[in-house]
Amino acid sequence: MAIIPKSKPKNYSKILDILNTKAAANTLSPQTYINLVGEYSRKAYDNNEISRQEYMDIVKPLFGDAGIMATKKIDEYREKFSGGSKPDYWSMVTRKFIEAGGEKKTGMSINEFAQQYFPKDD
Repeated sequence: MAIIPKSKPKNYSKILDILNTKAAANTLSPQTYINLVGEYSRKAYDNNEISRQEYMDIVKPLFGDAGIMATKKIDEYREKFSGGSKPDYWSMVTRKFIEAGGEKKTGMSINEFAQQYFPKDD
């Protein structure tokens, strides 16, 4: 009869500690970084390693203005590694405007939104 050792409990908060370093943020693509933070913060919360408030403090920056800026950073990263071809500006702005909740949630017209979050350099 083989003796099987008990599986060790998962410790997702250690992974969050690693993700909460400058090295992790600089090494991973913005999309990967955000996905991992979201995934492991939820796992840590579900595993009772962090409180609800700690979980909210981690994921809250992924929404609102900070989330819009993170999305912009992701798009810039994709553009950089896609051979430099720019996505259609207004298609991208429209998509981001809708994701942010449109005029009702942002309190801005799409043009105001574009000027504030995606100013053109030309």
